[in-house]
Order: sequence, then structure tokens, then C-alpha cells
Amino acid sequence: LSNALLNLYGRCGRLTEAKSLFDRLPDPSTESWNAMIAIYTRGGQNNLALDLFPAMNLRGFELDEISFVSVLSACGHGGFMPDAITKFASISMDFGLERSANHYRCLIDALGRAGRLRDARDVIAAMPYQADCMAWTSVLGACHTSSDLEQGSSAAERALQLEPSCPSSYVLLSNI
Repeated sequence: LSNALLNLYGRCGRLTEAKSLFDRLPDPSTESWNAMIAIYTRGGQNNLALDLFPAMNLRGFELDEISFVSVLSACGHGGFMPDAITKFASISMDFGLERSANHYRCLIDALGRAGRLRDARDVIAAMPYQADCMAWTSVLGACHTSSDLEQGSSAAERALQLEPSCPSSYVLLSNI
């Protein structure tokens, strides 16, 4: 019940109330920690999200796929590209977890936000998963930000091949 309330506060943008509830939890779970990291990320408080991540690990909570998705998202949205690369590498090297398609999507998004479109495309080419529409729309969104029509057209073509009815691909391409 407390995790549901925590998420509700987060979705309503009530970061102070969410943190207050989190701090009062007698026995926070991995899910509680993940929720708080995601709440800070959605609220634009990426530094606070990144501060929670090592605290979670130091307190012995098991880091899982969602933990890394949340922290990679915080790195990408906060412009912390070196941290994103380090955290992405640590998923398998330090924690022995298999990188999921979601982890790759977060790295692609972070690279795109940093203007590293070629690197984002290289990750798509090298990842052990079939790239999906979300991966290509991340690149497409970055092309919009950098006004790169050529790469944007290519990314849109790939996204639309995978999901022809995806409206965001059309909107992002038209905005370049």
C-alpha cells in the first residue's frame, strides 16, 4: 500500500510528500527505492535520483532491471553521459545482470540527448536485441533536437518499418 501511495505522489508531482513518505517507511523494499529514484527522475531532480542509487546499493538492497532503467534515465535526462556509460557497463560487469532491451533503450536515449547520434546508432547496431520502434524514435527525437534531417529521415524510416502506425514517428519527423 505504501508503494502505491509513493507512486501516486510521484505521478502527481508531489516530490516532497513522496520523499517524506519514503523516509518514514519502516522497511522500504527494492520497489520503494526504485519508485523514489523514478519519481525524482520524472520530477527533473536527476541529481537526487542519482544520489539514491548508491545509497540503495550500500544498504544492501538488490539492484534489478528497474533500478538500472531508472538510474540510466536519470543520467540521460540530467545530461550525465559519462555516468550513463559507467552505469550501463556496471550492469553486467559489477552486478552480473544481463542487460535488457530497456537498458539499451535508455543508453540510446541518453546518447541522443547528448547529441551523440552516431554512437546511438552504433549501440542499436551492436545490441543483442532487435531494435524496436522505441529505440528508433529516441534517435529520431534527438535528430529533432539537433536539426539533423538526414539522420532523422533514416531513423523515421526504420521506426515506421517496424511500426507503421506509430504517430510519434510522423510527428517527430515533421518537427525536424
